[in-house]
Amino acid sequence: MSITPEVLRQDILLNLRTATKKRKSPWKTPVVSTMGLDNTPKARVVVLRRASNDVLELHTDIRSEKWAELTKHQHIAWTFWDRSRQIQLRVSGCVVLHQNDALAQDNWNRLGEGSRKTYRVEPAPATPIATPESYSYRGDGYRYFGVVRCHFDWMDWLHLTRDGHKRAIFTRDANKWTGSYVSP
Repeated sequence: MSITPEVLRQDILLNLRTATKKRKSPWKTPVVSTMGLDNTPKARVVVLRRASNDVLELHTDIRSEKWAELTKHQHIAWTFWDRSRQIQLRVSGCVVLHQNDALAQDNWNRLGEGSRKTYRVEPAPATPIATPESYSYRGDGYRYFGVVRCHFDWMDWLHLTRDGHKRAIFTRDANKWTGSYVSP
């Protein structure tokens, strides 16, 4: 018996919210894809920091290529994979970048010292260095801390099974989500 697309969507959202709280969740570290400054696709693994009905968030160093790419091209795609359940989820939407504002400060305040240290690295990310150890941590990392908030409007859920794959696509128009099962 199949569940309705809306019940499936709610389950997907629950799994995303749970991933932000469980360190070992398979959806805690998705791959995000951006359009590079050279107009070629770029992909990297990130940590999912927040999830709600239509928002996903990650943190990044504002000196990174990712921040520059999202400043130029506001679209982002996320790919989540749960190997144990054989479920892939793709999500896409537009971002709003937050630095040195109330949202960034709130996120910064919730970070542990180990995570904060990441934003104190000198020289800036991707700067050529003489040896793998030729960097240090200095100053206050908050000045380099940014929050990428994705307002997503599309999801593609795929469940791989030996008995036959299942797939559903969801889209948001204004504040209303619609979804339907599609051929895998």
